[in-house]
Order: sequence, then structure tokens, then C-alpha cells
Amino acid sequence: MAGQDTIITFTSRSLDEILATGGSQMWVLRESRARYAKYLVCARHKYGDHGGGPEEHKSGFLLGKISGLAPAEEDASRYLIKISEWAAIDIPDLWQWGRNPVHYANLDELDIDPDAQEWKPVKPGKRAVEAPNRKQLAVVAPTDGQLNVGQVIRDLAAKLGVSADAIEITIHARKSA
Repeated sequence: MAGQDTIITFTSRSLDEILATGGSQMWVLRESRARYAKYLVCARHKYGDHGGGPEEHKSGFLLGKISGLAPAEEDASRYLIKISEWAAIDIPDLWQWGRNPVHYANLDELDIDPDAQEWKPVKPGKRAVEAPNRKQLAVVAPTDGQLNVGQVIRDLAAKLGVSADAIEITIHARKSA
């Protein structure tokens, strides 16, 4: 129904990743419904493809003020639900809407008072992507001794399921003892 003020997503992305990207992404949305939403509520999908977070499965962990919709970073046919401010919430067993990971509701139906929250600004930026399986992150040095950093970045991005420009490598030179 038009006029519902909240989009609830069932996500396996971590809080850090959501904040770094400026919102929750990769959603198929009904734009005619989503454009009325003022709030985003994220519930933990502990068994999804991403690193996730420490929250219990199905628990609500983030409340955000929606600032707009944009194409998702990984697939422009899907949406990024952008947020300008966020608040941590802890609502056990919030998710109750089955397999479709997007639900529309009104915030008062969830017993969440936006005026009672401690809002923080969202400052999108670089993020440390949490790998679902750290064993996949091993980089094998080529037998010829020539390391192609560009190829390493592309391989790592493919293994993590992110864009290559989301990968940043930092090398700290230390004197050996």
C-alpha cells in the first residue's frame, strides 16, 4: 500500500559495509512503494553470502533515515537504499516475512520511535570487506617471481564478490631485524 514509511531488508551485509556504502544495496524494489519510505530497517540474515555481523539471525540491528534510491554498485538493475543518518537498534526476531528479503511497513507497527533514537551521520567511504571464507584470500605468487598487483586485485575482488575499485592494498615497509 502506498504511504508506508519503512523499507525492511533482510541482509547479510555487515553494519560497517552498509555505513561505508552509504546504505543497504542489491535490492529489487517496487519504486512506486519505495519512494514513500522515510526509514530503512535492516534485519540480520546470518546465512547469506556476505560476512554478516554479530547480530542474531532475524534481529533488527539498524534504523536509517532514507535520503534516496540509487543504482546498486554491483548491479545497476538493483537499488541502493541510501541513508543520511543511522541509529543502532536491537530487536530480536524482527524479521518475520519469509523468503522475499524486502518488506514494506510503517515504523510504528514495529514499535520503533524515531524520536527516541541516538542518530549518527552516515559518512560513506572506504570499507574493509569481510570475507565469507578467509581461506579464499590466499594470493599465490607466480613461479616467475613477477607479481601483477592489478591481477591480484581483480582476483581478490572476484573472490569477494565486490568491484575491483573497492579493493585497496596498503604495503607497510618495515626494516627486518
